[in-house]
Amino acid sequence: MKQSFMCMVMIGLLTLLIVACSRSGMDSTMSSPASSPQSRQRTITPPDTVYLNESQFVQNHVMIKKGASITLIDESSAFHMIANGTWGDDGIAKYQMETGAPKENVQFNGNDRHTIGPFNAVGTFHFYCTVHQDMDLAVIVQK
Repeated sequence: MKQSFMCMVMIGLLTLLIVACSRSGMDSTMSSPASSPQSRQRTITPPDTVYLNESQFVQNHVMIKKGASITLIDESSAFHMIANGTWGDDGIAKYQMETGAPKENVQFNGNDRHTIGPFNAVGTFHFYCTVHQDMDLAVIVQK
Protein backbone atom coordinates (compact mmCIF):
# COMPACT_ATOMS: atom_id res chain seq x y z
CA MET A 1 0.00 0.00 0.00
CA LYS A 2 2.79 2.41 0.96
CA GLN A 3 4.59 1.54 -2.26
CA SER A 4 1.53 2.35 -4.44
CA PHE A 5 1.04 5.65 -2.57
CA MET A 6 4.67 6.61 -3.26
CA CYS A 7 4.22 5.60 -6.90
CA MET A 8 1.15 7.88 -7.19
CA VAL A 9 3.06 10.78 -5.58
CA MET A 10 5.97 10.30 -8.01
CA ILE A 11 3.61 10.22 -11.01
CA GLY A 12 1.92 13.40 -9.76
CA LEU A 13 5.27 15.17 -9.34
CA LEU A 14 6.44 14.02 -12.76
CA THR A 15 3.20 15.33 -14.32
CA LEU A 16 3.67 18.72 -12.65
CA LEU A 17 7.28 18.87 -13.87
CA ILE A 18 6.25 18.08 -17.45
CA VAL A 19 3.48 20.71 -17.41
CA ALA A 20 5.78 23.33 -15.90
CA CYS A 21 8.51 22.69 -18.46
CA SER A 22 6.12 22.80 -21.41
CA ARG A 23 4.57 26.09 -20.24
CA SER A 24 7.96 27.82 -19.88
CA GLY A 25 8.59 27.27 -23.58
CA MET A 26 5.28 28.78 -24.69
CA ASP A 27 5.27 31.66 -27.12
CA SER A 28 4.96 34.91 -25.21
CA THR A 29 2.09 35.96 -27.47
CA MET A 30 0.04 33.29 -25.67
CA SER A 31 0.12 35.25 -22.42
CA SER A 32 -3.08 35.89 -20.56
CA PRO A 33 -5.12 39.03 -21.27
CA ALA A 34 -4.25 40.34 -17.82
CA SER A 35 -0.54 40.51 -18.66
CA SER A 36 0.92 43.92 -19.41
CA PRO A 37 1.49 45.04 -23.03
CA GLN A 38 5.25 45.21 -22.35
CA SER A 39 5.33 41.50 -21.55
CA ARG A 40 3.63 40.49 -24.80
CA GLN A 41 5.81 40.13 -27.85
CA ARG A 42 4.42 41.82 -30.94
CA THR A 43 4.75 39.50 -33.91
CA ILE A 44 3.40 42.00 -36.45
CA THR A 45 3.54 45.76 -36.13
CA PRO A 46 1.29 47.65 -38.56
CA PRO A 47 3.35 49.95 -40.79
CA ASP A 48 1.61 53.07 -39.46
CA THR A 49 2.09 52.27 -35.75
CA VAL A 50 4.86 53.43 -33.42
CA TYR A 51 5.23 52.18 -29.85
CA LEU A 52 6.52 54.25 -26.92
CA ASN A 53 8.11 52.75 -23.82
CA GLU A 54 9.19 54.45 -20.58
CA SER A 55 11.57 56.92 -22.25
CA GLN A 56 11.95 56.12 -25.97
CA PHE A 57 10.11 55.42 -29.18
CA VAL A 58 10.58 51.67 -29.71
CA GLN A 59 11.53 52.45 -33.30
CA ASN A 60 13.00 55.85 -34.13
CA HIS A 61 11.44 56.16 -37.60
CA VAL A 62 8.40 55.05 -39.53
CA MET A 63 7.64 55.08 -43.28
CA ILE A 64 4.13 55.82 -44.48
CA LYS A 65 2.32 56.82 -47.65
CA LYS A 66 1.24 60.39 -48.36
CA GLY A 67 -2.17 61.10 -46.82
CA ALA A 68 -1.77 58.51 -44.04
CA SER A 69 -1.70 59.07 -40.29
CA ILE A 70 0.30 57.21 -37.66
CA THR A 71 -0.86 55.74 -34.39
CA LEU A 72 1.37 56.21 -31.35
CA ILE A 73 0.84 53.59 -28.63
CA ASP A 74 2.26 54.18 -25.15
CA GLU A 75 3.01 50.78 -23.63
CA SER A 76 4.14 52.18 -20.30
CA SER A 77 2.72 54.20 -17.45
CA ALA A 78 5.08 57.07 -18.31
CA PHE A 79 3.88 60.58 -19.16
CA HIS A 80 4.89 61.78 -22.65
CA MET A 81 4.30 65.04 -24.51
CA ILE A 82 4.91 64.67 -28.26
CA ALA A 83 5.53 67.80 -30.33
CA ASN A 84 7.09 68.88 -33.63
CA GLY A 85 10.90 69.06 -33.49
CA THR A 86 13.90 67.11 -32.19
CA TRP A 87 16.44 66.90 -29.41
CA GLY A 88 19.73 68.46 -30.48
CA ASP A 89 23.15 66.85 -30.03
CA ASP A 90 23.68 69.39 -27.25
CA GLY A 91 20.75 67.91 -25.29
CA ILE A 92 18.53 70.93 -25.92
CA ALA A 93 15.02 70.48 -27.31
CA LYS A 94 14.49 72.19 -30.65
CA TYR A 95 10.86 72.90 -31.51
CA GLN A 96 10.55 73.01 -35.28
CA MET A 97 7.43 73.25 -37.38
CA GLU A 98 8.46 71.73 -40.71
CA THR A 99 6.61 72.78 -43.86
CA GLY A 100 3.93 70.21 -44.65
CA ALA A 101 3.99 68.53 -41.23
CA PRO A 102 0.82 68.32 -39.17
CA LYS A 103 1.12 70.49 -36.05
CA GLU A 104 1.13 68.19 -33.04
CA ASN A 105 1.15 68.65 -29.28
CA VAL A 106 -0.10 65.32 -27.94
CA GLN A 107 -0.14 64.30 -24.28
CA PHE A 108 0.13 60.66 -23.14
CA ASN A 109 -0.76 59.78 -19.57
CA GLY A 110 0.37 56.16 -19.81
CA ASN A 111 -1.00 53.06 -21.50
CA ASP A 112 -2.89 55.06 -24.12
CA ARG A 113 -2.77 55.85 -27.83
CA HIS A 114 -3.14 58.83 -30.12
CA THR A 115 -3.20 59.35 -33.87
CA ILE A 116 -1.15 62.07 -35.51
CA GLY A 117 -1.59 63.26 -39.05
CA PRO A 118 -2.65 63.06 -41.73
CA PHE A 119 0.67 63.65 -43.47
CA ASN A 120 -0.30 65.35 -46.72
CA ALA A 121 3.19 66.20 -47.97
CA VAL A 122 6.10 63.99 -49.01
CA GLY A 123 9.21 64.36 -46.87
CA THR A 124 10.73 63.58 -43.49
CA PHE A 125 9.06 65.09 -40.45
CA HIS A 126 10.42 65.10 -36.91
CA PHE A 127 8.68 64.71 -33.57
CA TYR A 128 10.06 64.48 -30.05
CA CYS A 129 8.97 63.94 -26.49
CA THR A 130 9.42 67.20 -24.62
CA VAL A 131 9.80 65.22 -21.36
CA HIS A 132 12.42 62.59 -22.28
CA GLN A 133 15.75 63.71 -23.69
CA ASP A 134 16.75 62.06 -26.98
CA MET A 135 13.26 60.63 -27.56
CA ASP A 136 12.99 61.43 -31.28
CA LEU A 137 10.86 60.08 -34.11
CA ALA A 138 11.26 60.63 -37.87
CA VAL A 139 8.16 60.13 -40.01
CA ILE A 140 9.18 59.45 -43.61
CA VAL A 141 6.31 60.15 -46.00
CA GLN A 142 6.47 58.68 -49.50
CA LYS A 143 4.26 59.08 -52.57
